[in-house]
Amino acid sequence: MLPDLLDRTPEAEAARRTVQRLGKELVALRDDIPEEAAQILERFDDPARLADVIAYNGTMPIAEKIELLAQQDVLARLRTLMRYLMREIRIAQVSKSFAERAAGEIGETSAASSCASSCARSARSSARTTSRAPRATS
Repeated sequence: MLPDLLDRTPEAEAARRTVQRLGKELVALRDDIPEEAAQILERFDDPARLADVIAYNGTMPIAEKIELLAQQDVLARLRTLMRYLMREIRIAQVSKSFAERAAGEIGETSAASSCASSCARSARSSARTTSRAPRATS
């Protein structure tokens, strides 16, 4: 079979769609990837070109990029990219979770600090009011 025909098999098409979906999911999770990247990924109907673009622009080590780009089997390239994208998605999810947890802790600390300051002001205010009030004589 010719390479172009291999790129058009149902398996290659399914792999292309999966890589596009995973790529869009990664774009949605990471703030450092522009939203336009998801739109660009949608435009590729050629599995080989899609694999090349993601491999070239991905954050994988150079040696892995070279090895992936040298791979002649498009389906194998797409499978490798699926693993890469799933790993990157998991890292992005964990990073987001850490950031949300840290923000929550900072918010709780700020709220506790704010409450403590407010309570202290209230206590000082009550003390002043009480000290100014006329004392009852017996």
